[in-house]
Amino acid sequence: MEKQRLILPELVVSTITSIILFMNFKAYFFFLSLFFTQSLWSQSCDPSQDRDNRSPTFYNEQTQTNIMRDQGDSGWCYAFSTADLVTDYLYKNNREVLSQASERNDQLISPLSLLPSIANLGASDAEAALPFSDRTAGGQVTQAMIDIVASVSPNDRVCLEDQVRSSNFNLSGEEVNVLTMLDEIERGHNVQATSEAICLEATRLSQSILPNLNANDIETILARMSASNKPARSSTYISNLIQTSCKNPLPRLELPEIKRVRRSNLDDSDNSQEFLSTIDDLLAANSIVALEYNGMLLESEDSLDSKGFPIEAPHVSTIVGRRCHQGQSQYLIRNSFGTDCSFYLESLECDEGNIWVSQELLLRMSRRISYL
Repeated sequence: MEKQRLILPELVVSTITSIILFMNFKAYFFFLSLFFTQSLWSQSCDPSQDRDNRSPTFYNEQTQTNIMRDQGDSGWCYAFSTADLVTDYLYKNNREVLSQASERNDQLISPLSLLPSIANLGASDAEAALPFSDRTAGGQVTQAMIDIVASVSPNDRVCLEDQVRSSNFNLSGEEVNVLTMLDEIERGHNVQATSEAICLEATRLSQSILPNLNANDIETILARMSASNKPARSSTYISNLIQTSCKNPLPRLELPEIKRVRRSNLDDSDNSQEFLSTIDDLLAANSIVALEYNGMLLESEDSLDSKGFPIEAPHVSTIVGRRCHQGQSQYLIRNSFGTDCSFYLESLECDEGNIWVSQELLLRMSRRISYL
């Protein structure tokens, strides 16, 4: 058995010796660098480095808990990831902006406060007539999103979580989107009907996410819409509610341009090494990464339809940490579905809504990364 183990090293030495004899000096070093690069790439991580490295931006040191947010059944994962990217950047480079909120859990940019500007991006008449939750559902982390957070336009009013909350869209444990309920109230009543009952009901529903609103604010918004010559739009109504609650908006921010890397896994253009190296370098520099991926692979190992094709569930989260666990590289996905771990695969380790995934699974489910 000992002699058999020496066969591979002897072949490697023989191969390198042949290269030294028959190739020029420059070509030899090219081969040698390629050989060692591929060898290092295929190796598992060093077990001696078996520790948990994650961004401190979303961890409350006082309570020793993760600061999680819950998008509920909304399609706003892209807004949550954009807000996380910029929050992380400010936490490292301009933390006094986040310190406008007194509570540590509120020192995050509110993704909900981005939505009014998103609703107005290139809105046609048909799109503007859609309910607010439909108008703003689905999207990507783009430069336009970063510009909204930076308040490039004077109309953008972006604020922190203490002004517009994005941590809980459920009432009484029911999976009901609060903004959708507000939307239904507006569509169920003529905007001229500004009765106290309507305002009080809307206030009750909005208090969990729009803490600065009161019945007078809502009545004023409805009256102003009624007096306008423009059609009453649900998206306009909800946008006004959010912007009214954002009484202390952030100043205009200087942010770097967003960079993006698309995942390619075709045989002739597989960029696994570049993709992972980019993520690793960013995490090593204490920066997080927005990840566009197939979220179905966190819930089901066999995500195939009846015809055998992979089921795609486009989702956006952030990668906030990396560790060497039992000799294997793992990455920490910060999701936006609160602290519940019940709907993830049992084989995945879930930490208050953060999920550790293997390097192999990360590559398989990834579609694109974005970072500042």
